[in-house]
Amino acid sequence: MRGKPMRGRQKIEMKPIENESDRLVTFSKRRAGIYRKANELVALCHVKLAIVIFSPSGKPFAFTSPLFESILHRFTGRNPSLEFLPNGLPSIDPEKETRRKEEFNELKALVESRKLRKKELGLKARERRGRGWWDKPINDLTMDGVYNQIHSYMELQKALDLVIAHHGSGASSSGGTCP
Repeated sequence: MRGKPMRGRQKIEMKPIENESDRLVTFSKRRAGIYRKANELVALCHVKLAIVIFSPSGKPFAFTSPLFESILHRFTGRNPSLEFLPNGLPSIDPEKETRRKEEFNELKALVESRKLRKKELGLKARERRGRGWWDKPINDLTMDGVYNQIHSYMELQKALDLVIAHHGSGASSSGGTCP
């Protein structure tokens, strides 16, 4: 039993893609492929690389390693405002680096505290969801819980009495009567 013969990998004719939607999808996929290959080239060969691509809509995209400025200054021959180490990476002022690390750590701590707060609020919301005081099983209540339950019932009774009194006094605009 023999299946269809495989055509294998076909060579795609290089011509502009007419359909705009197809062109944008192809651009996105090919751009990702170029970035992947550029990253491999940097990792394997220890080269400095900069790629600037403009999408069909004119939006710029860039891949650089290590920094765009260092590559640009090296390419144009201008004296950079940054000092560069022999490996091509910029030297950084220790005081600025310390400040950046402190700011980073502060932001990281803030993000962590917000994550914890979000988690706590999510747990509280899940506990409350569909569980009013009237839904809680009475057998699971402590004595304080029983007193709180009684207090809640009494508050409800007072509120209902007020509504009934309000409707019974003729203050209702609907003109209907309450049984």
